[in-house]
Amino acid sequence: MTRALLLLFLVACVKSKPEPASVDAAAPSASIATPQATGFSVETCEALLIEAERDVATIRQSTGKACTSDADCVLAESTVCIPGCKDFAMTKSGLTAYNSSVAKTRSHKCETWTANGCPQTTPKAKPECSPKTAKCENATCVAR
Repeated sequence: MTRALLLLFLVACVKSKPEPASVDAAAPSASIATPQATGFSVETCEALLIEAERDVATIRQSTGKACTSDADCVLAESTVCIPGCKDFAMTKSGLTAYNSSVAKTRSHKCETWTANGCPQTTPKAKPECSPKTAKCENATCVAR
């Protein structure tokens, strides 16, 4: 009896699914944001990306680099929104503040960039990152 009820339930669930032919193939999926659906053109996507990158460049400029030894320095990723490399040297003490500021840019501009289909409109390949280390040279953290 239990098996019969379970089988009946499963059949009812399968029959309640919409048939593929009944779905309007021309209608875009609501879960896929496209530039056409949102109005974001290549120019708008690129402008938003450039603005986010400028914000991070400003943050990098204000990040501390003074050091006394290699142990004072770390590498950080210098890009937002798009794949990047850990190629920017800074002090360990400044890393938390840097990551926090970058996270704010990501949560505002990068989420908008991503949600509006910009990764598909203006795709950016992941760069080949050469291995780098953070060094303290002339009392300044550098990436080598």
